[in-house]
Amino acid sequence: MIDLENIDKTFKDYVSKFDFNNITIKRKYEHTLRVKNNCKEIAEKLNLSLEDTNLLILIGYLHDIGRFLQMERYKSIVDSKTIDHADLGVEILFKDNIIRQFIDDNKYDEVIYKAVKYHNKINLDFELTSKEELFCKVIRDADKLDILYIASNDDNIKDFYSLPYVEGSKLNSKVKEDFDNHRLVNLRNRKTAIEIIYSRT
Repeated sequence: MIDLENIDKTFKDYVSKFDFNNITIKRKYEHTLRVKNNCKEIAEKLNLSLEDTNLLILIGYLHDIGRFLQMERYKSIVDSKTIDHADLGVEILFKDNIIRQFIDDNKYDEVIYKAVKYHNKINLDFELTSKEELFCKVIRDADKLDILYIASNDDNIKDFYSLPYVEGSKLNSKVKEDFDNHRLVNLRNRKTAIEIIYSRT
């Protein structure tokens, strides 16, 4: 059984040990809550069962669990300079067995593992069942929707991204070519903050 009340409490207990005076920690906490709501909304639009909807909400809570330890340990959330936060997330959940604090039943472990681990990868070119692929796609979309929300609503957006915020900047030709051709943007080609937003949509 997926107990959403326990999941919410367990998540909040887990993150409470981190420094909420750190704006990045606070933002990642708020981001997670919005993403789990996005998961619920997408699942309902897809007419998924209550069980699958609740499982996607759980994945929404867990998708960025590695961010908190990443920030505490490295003082940065730039994966390329520290550690892949999704890989760290599954290590925390499954190597340290924290997953059992969120849910007793292990029958969902494989889809949770893959959805968390692959939510930030450039392509889903992994061996996935149809259900695993669906769940991976939903969490990726739920995550990206909130990144667009942050870009549109955060007054401090200029200090949110690792690349410089350049007023009035346009996409460079390589990023624009990927975006226009409906390809995921090669992260190495990004130069400014606006290109981070495009590479995550």
